[in-house]
Amino acid sequence: MRPKKLLEQLHPLLSKPSFKDDEAELLGVSRRMLNHYVKSGDLLRIGAGIYASASNSLEVDFQICVVDAFRYLSIEIAVKSLKYLAAKNGLNYQKLSEYSKILRVDIAPYVISVST
Repeated sequence: MRPKKLLEQLHPLLSKPSFKDDEAELLGVSRRMLNHYVKSGDLLRIGAGIYASASNSLEVDFQICVVDAFRYLSIEIAVKSLKYLAAKNGLNYQKLSEYSKILRVDIAPYVISVST
């Protein structure tokens, strides 16, 4: 079979966030062809035997990542992540406030210090 024809066989799996090579083999696509699609840019290799479509875009909410940094990491690292977010994407004060209330983390003093 032609390579693009095999890619069409993966269509049911490409709509999922990720899939395993075993699932692809059940559809008749070998691991070698999966490797070919990774090299051609049609698939992403997320981990050992785990793939995702290159056309699926993963949206990451960095606001919640910053709040999680305050929950799980040291204050120094969390403040650095907050400063990085402010410099790169800008701060969404509403989302930060909402997430910090949900996760019970008081980051207001740090947000004020970074934004001034």
